[in-house]
Amino acid sequence: MRQRRRSCIAAAFLAVAGFAMAADDPARSEVDLLRRQVAYLSDALAKANADADAARARLDRREYEKAGSGRTAVSGARSEEAKEWKILDVNRDLGMAVLNAGRDQGVRPGLRLQALEKNRPVAALRVVDVRAGIAGAVIEKTALGVLPKAEDRVIVAKGSTE
Repeated sequence: MRQRRRSCIAAAFLAVAGFAMAADDPARSEVDLLRRQVAYLSDALAKANADADAARARLDRREYEKAGSGRTAVSGARSEEAKEWKILDVNRDLGMAVLNAGRDQGVRPGLRLQALEKNRPVAALRVVDVRAGIAGAVIEKTALGVLPKAEDRVIVAKGSTE
């Protein structure tokens, strides 16, 4: 048992020593290059996904405008789900808002929204994360530096994702 423990400790020591020696190894710089390339490709893929989501949101917006319903819900939402959208919570540090509408109500990533306080525009929002019944939006612009707050009404902005 002691012999086995000693060999495990020795193996761990050699692994650590080998890792330290690998830091000076030219292969390490190649690994770093590959990691940077993976990070770059991951960012590019995330941007492409965001662009695709924005294109889907534009199509949804066009369908919504064609329907001419005048409701705040986007196409595909059932009439009983077409209730008024509101802000549930605002994180002022992150500049994010949580909405009471999500995928089930037709909200899509990239959708541009407008927060209203007593029918007065307070902020421009852009949806970045959508779940079944809620969505997260970035506060892109505020009116006179006033941030939206919980219970502010939210509507689809004109020129939603363009």
